[in-house]
Amino acid sequence: MSNIGDAVTRIEHTAELVERKARALVDMETLQSILKDRETKRPGAEPTPNYTLPVARNKGFFGRVHGLGGVGKTQIALAYAYSKLDEIDAVFWIPAEQELSRQQGFTRVAIEGIHLEGAQKQAHQENILMVMNWLNRTGESS
Repeated sequence: MSNIGDAVTRIEHTAELVERKARALVDMETLQSILKDRETKRPGAEPTPNYTLPVARNKGFFGRVHGLGGVGKTQIALAYAYSKLDEIDAVFWIPAEQELSRQQGFTRVAIEGIHLEGAQKQAHQENILMVMNWLNRTGESS
């Protein structure tokens, strides 16, 4: 019976991880959709800040496609982001493993990345809304 209990616990844990990753994927798809919708830049607008990537570029990186934790998926995302810095206006890194880290990522973008007036360190929900509004407005003409 204890083996069955252990198996159920592992299955529940796996299901929870899958659900979290699915929610993170939807959030990323929403952000990507917003960014893709911006086809034109505002004329005369100040340049957008470069990036808020969490770690330095891994010069020893070599491509990997998929796998369990620790095989390099984050390194793929970072390598891609660094490879595009000269081609795009901004790259913002928002961790999605946990709700709090996602909220803190948006706060970091609001304060350090785009310097939004009124952004505050512990006002995560407000910062998320301000960043999303900024992203929605960024591609609009003046």
